[in-house]
Amino acid sequence: MSSYGAQHPLPHPSHSHSRTPSMPPAAPFDQGHLLATLGPEGQHALVAHEKTLDLYRANVKKTQDPSIQFVFAQYLISTAVALPNDPPRPALGNGRRSPENQRMMKKSESMVSSNSNSSTSSHSVPSLFAIDDTHTPASSSTANGPARPTSPTPSTFSSNTKTTSFGGSMPANMHNRELLLREAATVLRKLADRGYPDAQYLLGDALSSGLLTNGRPHLRESFGLFVSATKHGHSEAAYRAALCYEEGWGTASDVRKAVQFLRAAAAKNHPGAMLKLGVSCYYGQLGLTNHQKEGVKWLSRAAEVANEIFPQAPYELGAIYETGFLDIVIPDPSYAAQLYVRSAELGYTPAAARLGHAYELGVLGCPQDPALSVHYYTVAALAGDASSMLALCAWYLVGAPPVLDVDTEEAFEWARKAADAGLPKAMYAIGHLYEKGVGTQRDLLEANLWYVRAAESGDERAQARLKALNEQPLKAVDSTLSVNSIGRTSKKEKASSGSPNKLKRGESAVHADLDKDKDCIVM
Repeated sequence: MSSYGAQHPLPHPSHSHSRTPSMPPAAPFDQGHLLATLGPEGQHALVAHEKTLDLYRANVKKTQDPSIQFVFAQYLISTAVALPNDPPRPALGNGRRSPENQRMMKKSESMVSSNSNSSTSSHSVPSLFAIDDTHTPASSSTANGPARPTSPTPSTFSSNTKTTSFGGSMPANMHNRELLLREAATVLRKLADRGYPDAQYLLGDALSSGLLTNGRPHLRESFGLFVSATKHGHSEAAYRAALCYEEGWGTASDVRKAVQFLRAAAAKNHPGAMLKLGVSCYYGQLGLTNHQKEGVKWLSRAAEVANEIFPQAPYELGAIYETGFLDIVIPDPSYAAQLYVRSAELGYTPAAARLGHAYELGVLGCPQDPALSVHYYTVAALAGDASSMLALCAWYLVGAPPVLDVDTEEAFEWARKAADAGLPKAMYAIGHLYEKGVGTQRDLLEANLWYVRAAESGDERAQARLKALNEQPLKAVDSTLSVNSIGRTSKKEKASSGSPNKLKRGESAVHADLDKDKDCIVM
């Protein structure tokens, strides 16, 4: 089991810096790679998948070691999520299960009972694991809390599964995803009842995601499991309990208790908890006012252990060092750029966009470098950042030879992507490009439609342009249209500079001074 935090004193697996439990690999359903290795003579040594699982199950029944039982439950879950969703099965008689399913359920429910301590009462699988057609739909609120919450952190499991191709000879009951999940739930419940924190957390996580409940989250029970695991020193469970208290998932909203659980997780070096606590302290959230110094401390610690799941801490700390704060933080733009690089490398999109801007303008101690600017803007744009898409539009409009040639069609495509993403100034840009016929065929009707969309979205230039179009007819497009109307550099500026595509320090193809360049479409 992996989670954030230092090793706790209980006799359970240590916690490493990994967000999700370290799941054993699922059973590979295609044995083609083994057949090619073994050859015809060795194929008889292969054991069927169901037989392998039965042998594993039989060995687990012989041990009292909770860590082995826990890993077995993880294996069942990882195998189940690799299987396709079970097809609908007609009920037998009064909803009775088929004999095959009854046999598998009996095997799964009895597997761990022999391993429980004599002082521990048995805990059968409750009805929440059964298919209940009368349950409130997932789209509505339930007694357990709001359905399908959008957690700030991704759940370990998702109800969406990969489809895996199977060999025709594989037994049908091995394919039954529901039975494997039920068996895993039985194991986890037995371990959770015995106070095994990793099982408490994993079961709570699976319940909160709806993996074990046909896609319907059971937030109240998952919250109780997170709290129980927290009492045993589980830092990830403490972080999840804090989110439940903050958002009211499975419990009454209580900001004070949310902070209490955040501090418990942060004390064990949980990156997500340190990040959230740092941001809350610095910006006065969760009732933590006048705690800026503490916020910087937690963000600094979070930045040191940031990872791909929690990549935001270096960016937040960089934003503070970029401007400084009173006598607590002295401005250090170069250090801020280093933090942005760290965050961008971990996949945080705003950090990549910020670096694209820095290398474009030559700020934050970064040289003015079109290649790096385009690179970081591209990274951010491919991740869905609309402003970076529009920034690429501007770069392709003005070019930066020999690094980047002018490509008006590419510019139009990036502007269109940004507009489709809902950026108002990109909508105006698309309207302007349609009106002038830059990167696309001239279409005044389409231009007017985009101006209307931009104006309705609050873009003042689009509103002004529509007003002008209503007051006078459109003038013919000047065949010698300056780049200034679609990019950044005017004909006069080209003539004076001698190098039309060379950027001057402080100038930008994207971030133009509107007071000096009212026609720049990308601002």
